[in-house]
Amino acid sequence: MYSFAHTILEKLSKSKQTSIGVFRYIWENPSNKGQRLYRLFLAMGWQMYKRTIARPFVVRLDNGQKFVVDPQSANSTGVIYTRIYEPQYIMFLREQLNQLSAGTIIDVGAHVGLFSLLLAHLCRDGIAFEPASDNFRFLERNLELNRLSSFHAVEAAVSDEGGEKVFEITGSFSGTNRMKDQAFSRDHAVHNTVTVKSLTLDDYVSTTPLSSPLRFVKIDTEGHEIQVLKGAVELLRSSPEAIALVENSDFAGINSFFTELDWRICTVDKQGNLVTAKEGVSQAYNLIACGPKHPLWTRLNSYTN
Repeated sequence: MYSFAHTILEKLSKSKQTSIGVFRYIWENPSNKGQRLYRLFLAMGWQMYKRTIARPFVVRLDNGQKFVVDPQSANSTGVIYTRIYEPQYIMFLREQLNQLSAGTIIDVGAHVGLFSLLLAHLCRDGIAFEPASDNFRFLERNLELNRLSSFHAVEAAVSDEGGEKVFEITGSFSGTNRMKDQAFSRDHAVHNTVTVKSLTLDDYVSTTPLSSPLRFVKIDTEGHEIQVLKGAVELLRSSPEAIALVENSDFAGINSFFTELDWRICTVDKQGNLVTAKEGVSQAYNLIACGPKHPLWTRLNSYTN
Protein backbone atom coordinates (compact mmCIF):
# COMPACT_ATOMS: atom_id res chain seq x y z
CA MET A 1 0.00 0.00 0.00
CA TYR A 2 2.83 2.37 0.95
CA SER A 3 4.69 1.84 -2.35
CA PHE A 4 1.47 1.94 -4.38
CA ALA A 5 0.51 5.36 -3.02
CA HIS A 6 4.02 6.64 -3.63
CA THR A 7 3.91 5.45 -7.26
CA ILE A 8 0.59 7.17 -7.93
CA LEU A 9 1.78 10.42 -6.39
CA GLU A 10 4.90 10.23 -8.53
CA LYS A 11 2.84 9.95 -11.69
CA LEU A 12 0.65 12.89 -10.68
CA SER A 13 3.56 15.15 -9.75
CA LYS A 14 5.66 17.13 -12.19
CA SER A 15 8.85 15.30 -11.31
CA LYS A 16 10.15 12.40 -9.26
CA GLN A 17 11.87 14.82 -6.89
CA THR A 18 8.62 16.69 -6.30
CA SER A 19 6.78 13.43 -5.73
CA ILE A 20 9.28 12.27 -3.12
CA GLY A 21 9.05 15.63 -1.37
CA VAL A 22 5.24 15.50 -1.26
CA PHE A 23 5.27 11.90 -0.09
CA ARG A 24 7.73 12.63 2.73
CA TYR A 25 5.85 15.77 3.74
CA ILE A 26 2.65 13.80 4.20
CA TRP A 27 4.18 10.69 5.75
CA GLU A 28 6.42 12.53 8.22
CA ASN A 29 3.92 15.18 9.27
CA PRO A 30 3.23 14.53 12.98
CA SER A 31 -0.43 15.57 12.71
CA ASN A 32 -1.04 12.78 10.17
CA LYS A 33 -0.29 10.00 12.64
CA GLY A 34 -3.00 7.36 12.29
CA GLN A 35 -4.21 8.68 8.94
CA ARG A 36 -1.14 8.75 6.69
CA LEU A 37 -2.64 6.53 3.98
CA TYR A 38 -5.86 8.53 4.08
CA ARG A 39 -3.89 11.75 3.53
CA LEU A 40 -1.89 10.18 0.69
CA PHE A 41 -5.10 9.25 -1.11
CA LEU A 42 -6.53 12.71 -0.47
CA ALA A 43 -3.37 14.13 -2.02
CA MET A 44 -3.80 11.97 -5.11
CA GLY A 45 -7.41 13.06 -5.44
CA TRP A 46 -6.43 16.71 -4.91
CA GLN A 47 -3.84 16.56 -7.70
CA MET A 48 -6.45 15.14 -10.08
CA TYR A 49 -9.05 17.68 -8.94
CA LYS A 50 -6.69 20.61 -9.56
CA ARG A 51 -6.13 19.37 -13.12
CA THR A 52 -9.82 18.90 -13.90
CA ILE A 53 -12.62 20.59 -11.94
CA ALA A 54 -10.36 23.08 -10.13
CA ARG A 55 -13.12 24.91 -8.25
CA PRO A 56 -13.03 26.09 -4.61
CA PHE A 57 -14.89 24.09 -1.99
CA VAL A 58 -15.26 24.11 1.81
CA VAL A 59 -13.63 21.72 4.29
CA ARG A 60 -13.60 21.57 8.08
CA LEU A 61 -10.37 22.02 9.99
CA ASP A 62 -9.55 19.82 12.98
CA ASN A 63 -11.04 22.38 15.41
CA GLY A 64 -14.34 22.58 13.53
CA GLN A 65 -13.69 25.85 11.68
CA LYS A 66 -14.59 25.95 8.00
CA PHE A 67 -12.00 26.80 5.36
CA VAL A 68 -12.31 27.44 1.64
CA VAL A 69 -9.76 25.40 -0.29
CA ASP A 70 -8.86 26.78 -3.70
CA PRO A 71 -6.54 25.05 -6.20
CA GLN A 72 -4.74 28.37 -6.74
CA SER A 73 -3.76 28.71 -3.09
CA ALA A 74 -0.75 26.86 -1.63
CA ASN A 75 -2.31 26.93 1.84
CA SER A 76 -5.19 24.88 0.47
CA THR A 77 -2.79 22.13 -0.52
CA GLY A 78 -1.43 22.11 3.02
CA VAL A 79 -4.95 21.66 4.40
CA ILE A 80 -5.54 18.65 2.15
CA TYR A 81 -2.17 17.05 2.82
CA THR A 82 -2.24 17.40 6.63
CA ARG A 83 -4.70 17.17 9.49
CA ILE A 84 -3.15 20.32 11.00
CA TYR A 85 -1.21 22.86 8.94
CA GLU A 86 2.26 23.55 10.43
CA PRO A 87 1.36 21.28 13.37
CA GLN A 88 4.53 21.80 15.43
CA TYR A 89 3.65 25.48 15.86
CA ILE A 90 -0.13 25.17 16.04
CA MET A 91 -0.12 22.44 18.69
CA PHE A 92 2.47 24.28 20.79
CA LEU A 93 0.58 27.55 20.57
CA ARG A 94 -2.71 25.88 21.43
CA GLU A 95 -1.09 24.47 24.55
CA GLN A 96 0.19 27.91 25.55
CA LEU A 97 -3.09 29.71 24.84
CA ASN A 98 -4.96 27.12 26.87
CA GLN A 99 -3.11 28.28 29.97
CA LEU A 100 -4.68 31.75 29.88
CA SER A 101 -8.16 33.21 29.62
CA ALA A 102 -9.35 33.87 26.08
CA GLY A 103 -8.23 37.16 24.57
CA THR A 104 -7.23 38.76 21.29
CA ILE A 105 -5.00 37.35 18.57
CA ILE A 106 -3.34 39.53 15.94
CA ASP A 107 -2.27 38.00 12.64
CA VAL A 108 0.13 40.18 10.61
CA GLY A 109 0.55 38.82 7.12
CA ALA A 110 -2.62 36.77 7.54
CA HIS A 111 -2.73 35.58 3.91
CA VAL A 112 -6.15 33.85 3.62
CA GLY A 113 -6.64 33.38 7.36
CA LEU A 114 -5.69 29.74 7.90
CA PHE A 115 -3.42 30.36 10.89
CA SER A 116 -6.05 32.51 12.61
CA LEU A 117 -8.76 29.92 12.02
CA LEU A 118 -6.64 27.15 13.53
CA LEU A 119 -6.47 29.14 16.79
CA ALA A 120 -9.87 30.84 16.66
CA HIS A 121 -11.56 28.45 19.10
CA LEU A 122 -9.17 29.58 21.85
CA CYS A 123 -9.65 33.32 21.33
CA ARG A 124 -12.31 35.89 22.02
CA ASP A 125 -11.33 38.41 19.34
CA GLY A 126 -9.02 38.59 16.35
CA ILE A 127 -7.47 41.13 13.97
CA ALA A 128 -5.98 39.93 10.69
CA PHE A 129 -3.88 42.24 8.50
CA GLU A 130 -3.36 41.40 4.83
CA PRO A 131 -2.33 43.93 2.12
CA ALA A 132 -2.70 41.78 -1.03
CA SER A 133 -6.21 42.28 -2.41
CA ASP A 134 -6.75 38.72 -3.66
CA ASN A 135 -5.65 37.19 -0.36
CA PHE A 136 -7.72 39.76 1.55
CA ARG A 137 -10.94 38.82 -0.28
CA PHE A 138 -10.23 35.17 0.50
CA LEU A 139 -9.54 36.08 4.15
CA GLU A 140 -12.84 37.95 4.47
CA ARG A 141 -14.68 35.00 2.97
CA ASN A 142 -13.18 32.57 5.47
CA LEU A 143 -14.07 34.78 8.43
CA GLU A 144 -17.62 35.29 7.16
CA LEU A 145 -18.01 31.58 6.51
CA ASN A 146 -17.35 30.89 10.20
CA ARG A 147 -19.47 33.83 11.41
CA LEU A 148 -16.50 35.16 13.35
CA SER A 149 -18.05 38.56 13.98
CA SER A 150 -15.43 39.37 16.63
CA PHE A 151 -12.62 38.87 14.10
CA HIS A 152 -11.76 41.82 11.87
CA ALA A 153 -9.87 41.78 8.58
CA VAL A 154 -7.82 44.88 7.78
CA GLU A 155 -6.57 45.43 4.23
CA ALA A 156 -3.21 47.00 5.06
CA ALA A 157 0.48 46.30 5.48
CA VAL A 158 2.01 46.63 8.94
CA SER A 159 5.35 48.36 9.47
CA ASP A 160 7.21 50.81 11.72
CA GLU A 161 5.49 53.82 10.15
CA GLY A 162 2.16 54.70 8.61
CA GLY A 163 1.45 55.96 5.12
CA GLU A 164 1.89 54.04 1.88
CA LYS A 165 4.34 51.32 0.87
CA VAL A 166 5.37 49.74 -2.42
CA PHE A 167 4.39 46.07 -2.23
CA GLU A 168 5.68 43.31 -4.49
CA ILE A 169 3.26 40.64 -5.70
CA THR A 170 4.83 37.27 -6.52
CA GLY A 171 1.70 35.51 -7.81
CA SER A 172 -2.02 34.86 -7.31
CA PHE A 173 -2.90 34.09 -3.67
CA SER A 174 0.83 34.16 -2.97
CA GLY A 175 2.30 33.69 0.47
CA THR A 176 5.61 35.26 -0.57
CA ASN A 177 4.42 38.78 -1.39
CA ARG A 178 6.64 41.34 0.34
CA MET A 179 7.59 44.93 0.87
CA LYS A 180 9.78 46.26 -1.92
CA ASP A 181 13.57 46.05 -1.38
CA GLN A 182 13.40 43.38 1.33
CA ALA A 183 16.42 41.07 1.06
CA PHE A 184 14.56 38.08 2.48
CA SER A 185 13.09 35.48 0.07
CA ARG A 186 14.48 37.13 -3.04
CA ASP A 187 14.26 33.83 -4.92
CA HIS A 188 10.56 34.49 -5.69
CA ALA A 189 10.08 36.40 -8.93
CA VAL A 190 8.02 39.60 -8.79
CA HIS A 191 4.97 39.66 -11.07
CA ASN A 192 3.67 43.10 -10.14
CA THR A 193 4.13 46.00 -7.73
CA VAL A 194 1.29 47.89 -6.06
CA THR A 195 0.97 50.69 -3.52
CA VAL A 196 -0.67 49.62 -0.27
CA LYS A 197 -1.76 51.32 2.94
CA SER A 198 0.70 50.91 5.81
CA LEU A 199 0.15 51.30 9.56
CA THR A 200 1.81 50.41 12.85
CA LEU A 201 0.24 48.14 15.44
CA ASP A 202 0.74 50.81 18.10
CA ASP A 203 -1.16 53.37 16.04
CA TYR A 204 -3.89 50.89 15.19
CA VAL A 205 -4.65 49.89 18.78
CA SER A 206 -4.47 53.51 19.94
CA THR A 207 -7.39 54.37 17.65
CA THR A 208 -9.11 50.97 17.82
CA PRO A 209 -8.52 49.66 21.37
CA LEU A 210 -8.46 45.89 21.83
CA SER A 211 -11.69 44.45 23.26
CA SER A 212 -9.75 41.90 25.32
CA PRO A 213 -6.10 41.46 26.36
CA LEU A 214 -3.61 40.52 23.67
CA ARG A 215 -2.77 36.84 23.93
CA PHE A 216 -0.98 36.08 20.65
CA VAL A 217 0.55 37.86 17.67
CA LYS A 218 1.84 36.19 14.52
CA ILE A 219 4.17 38.11 12.18
CA ASP A 220 4.91 36.61 8.78
CA THR A 221 5.92 39.40 6.41
CA GLU A 222 8.73 37.95 4.28
CA GLY A 223 11.59 39.96 5.72
CA HIS A 224 9.73 42.92 7.21
CA GLU A 225 9.33 41.39 10.67
CA ILE A 226 11.68 43.67 12.58
CA GLN A 227 9.91 46.76 11.21
CA VAL A 228 6.56 45.35 12.34
CA LEU A 229 7.99 44.75 15.82
CA LYS A 230 9.42 48.27 16.04
CA GLY A 231 5.95 49.62 15.35
CA ALA A 232 4.47 47.49 18.13
CA VAL A 233 6.73 48.33 21.09
CA GLU A 234 4.01 49.84 23.28
CA LEU A 235 1.50 47.11 22.48
CA LEU A 236 3.93 44.35 23.40
CA ARG A 237 5.23 46.17 26.48
CA SER A 238 1.67 46.47 27.75
CA SER A 239 0.91 42.78 27.01
CA PRO A 240 3.24 40.83 29.34
CA GLU A 241 1.11 37.68 29.16
CA ALA A 242 1.24 37.52 25.36
CA ILE A 243 3.15 35.13 23.14
CA ALA A 244 4.42 35.82 19.61
CA LEU A 245 5.37 33.76 16.56
CA VAL A 246 7.75 35.65 14.27
CA GLU A 247 9.31 34.48 11.01
CA ASN A 248 13.07 34.40 11.55
CA SER A 249 14.34 36.80 8.90
CA ASP A 250 16.81 38.60 11.20
CA PHE A 251 17.67 36.61 14.32
CA ALA A 252 20.08 39.18 15.78
CA GLY A 253 17.62 42.03 15.35
CA ILE A 254 14.58 40.10 16.59
CA ASN A 255 16.45 38.63 19.54
CA SER A 256 17.77 42.06 20.54
CA PHE A 257 14.29 43.56 20.25
CA PHE A 258 12.68 41.02 22.57
CA THR A 259 15.61 41.06 25.01
CA GLU A 260 15.07 44.79 25.53
CA LEU A 261 11.44 44.07 26.40
CA ASP A 262 12.50 41.30 28.81
CA TRP A 263 10.74 38.71 26.66
CA ARG A 264 12.26 35.25 26.14
CA ILE A 265 12.80 33.48 22.80
CA CYS A 266 12.62 29.80 21.86
CA THR A 267 11.35 27.63 19.02
CA VAL A 268 10.05 24.10 18.47
CA ASP A 269 11.41 21.30 16.31
CA LYS A 270 9.40 19.33 13.71
CA GLN A 271 7.95 17.10 16.43
CA GLY A 272 6.87 20.11 18.51
CA ASN A 273 9.59 19.74 21.14
CA LEU A 274 10.82 22.93 22.81
CA VAL A 275 14.22 24.19 21.57
CA THR A 276 16.04 26.73 23.74
CA ALA A 277 19.75 26.41 22.80
CA LYS A 278 20.84 29.56 20.96
CA GLU A 279 22.42 27.67 18.06
CA GLY A 280 19.17 25.82 17.45
CA VAL A 281 16.93 28.84 17.91
CA SER A 282 19.01 31.10 15.66
CA GLN A 283 18.56 28.70 12.73
CA ALA A 284 14.83 28.17 13.23
CA TYR A 285 12.29 29.03 10.56
CA ASN A 286 10.01 30.68 13.13
CA LEU A 287 10.83 32.19 16.51
CA ILE A 288 8.52 32.01 19.53
CA ALA A 289 8.71 34.79 22.13
CA CYS A 290 6.78 35.19 25.37
CA GLY A 291 6.22 38.09 27.73
CA PRO A 292 7.46 38.14 31.35
CA LYS A 293 4.06 37.20 32.79
CA HIS A 294 3.38 34.31 30.43
CA PRO A 295 3.69 30.88 32.14
CA LEU A 296 6.37 29.86 29.63
CA TRP A 297 8.64 32.79 30.58
CA THR A 298 9.83 31.29 33.88
CA ARG A 299 10.74 28.04 32.18
CA LEU A 300 12.70 29.81 29.44
CA ASN A 301 14.36 32.18 31.88
CA SER A 302 15.79 29.22 33.80
CA TYR A 303 17.62 28.15 30.64
CA THR A 304 19.23 31.55 30.11
CA ASN A 305 20.43 32.11 33.69
